[in-house]
Amino acid sequence: MTRFMQRISWGILPSALVALMLTPSPALCENAADANAAVTTHDPMRPILAPNKLAKNGAKTLAVQYERSDDYKPKFILQGLDGEKVLWSKSIPDPDYGASPQNIDAEAIGTSQIKITKYVRYTPIFSLCLWNGTDFKLISQRVDDTEKKNLHALFDTVASGKLQSQAYYNNVGENFSMVWDWTGRKEIAKMIKRADATAMKDYHAGRLDKALARESASLTAASDLLERILGGTEHIRIEDTNGDQGDGARPPRWLTVFQKAHIKPNVWQDDRTYFPPSDYIGAVNNYAFFLQLQGEHEKAIPIFKKIIAIDPERSVTYLNLGDSLFATGSKGAAETAYKNYELHLDKHTIIPERVIERLKGNL
Repeated sequence: MTRFMQRISWGILPSALVALMLTPSPALCENAADANAAVTTHDPMRPILAPNKLAKNGAKTLAVQYERSDDYKPKFILQGLDGEKVLWSKSIPDPDYGASPQNIDAEAIGTSQIKITKYVRYTPIFSLCLWNGTDFKLISQRVDDTEKKNLHALFDTVASGKLQSQAYYNNVGENFSMVWDWTGRKEIAKMIKRADATAMKDYHAGRLDKALARESASLTAASDLLERILGGTEHIRIEDTNGDQGDGARPPRWLTVFQKAHIKPNVWQDDRTYFPPSDYIGAVNNYAFFLQLQGEHEKAIPIFKKIIAIDPERSVTYLNLGDSLFATGSKGAAETAYKNYELHLDKHTIIPERVIERLKGNL
């Protein structure tokens, strides 16, 4: 809670953390200055409740005002009104010290409770308050965690192999207005690795199309989420896994976004967007390898080259690149790739016979 409140108070996050927090109220306090405020019926920070049984002590109705003091400590102010005249006011501190809300709503519940909904960049934060005519207290406060549930549902769906419904991806993806507080690079990397393991099972079972779809879905979702965290797109775009699985435009976008996240942020000391090559490079290599097995060498070659540029010590990618170059008739370039493959091998690796023969010029 503390880290989240610090982060959004710095202006980094407009959304709130997912938590159910019961907070005892400090002593009820009076604020004489608040009682002189004029009634503004259209003020988004001062909604007026419909006439109800909670309007006590001579008041005809109630207003709830949200206010920040000079030391940035926010508070809710309950005002008793008679027309436009403020008869009395009582205030309680708001324990959420986060970003300022765009507006608040207030709703009377029964004869003793008021529900205040504070909207911070479309994320609702619910505060339940007690008002019995004498005491104004905060009973509980919580944040709507629907987006977190949707995000984790997406992770589970992509990673576990359930790729049946494009509509599901669209419905879940479009609901994400802010993802920073719901996830970080460790969760995203875990999703990629789970999906990659499922893709390899599909590959070994002869389901090459499904293996490609699996890698594409997870890498696309990962790049979309990271791009959102890094301040890029407005909406998550989940690619159609039933469409052209060999779309060559996807891998460059994945790698561009992933590389943006290579450098750990040093301003806020938060490493949740730090995305090292080890988190994704294997899955991208396998995607290109599956393209290679389908004979899509022209699409696989630039991916292999990009992987080598990012991680020049990855020996298997030189092998894959050499095989695709050889298949397209670029034997000189294939020979260079094979030699680099030998150069980066550890001493326990057995060189495939085809590589030995090709380097000898026998094939």
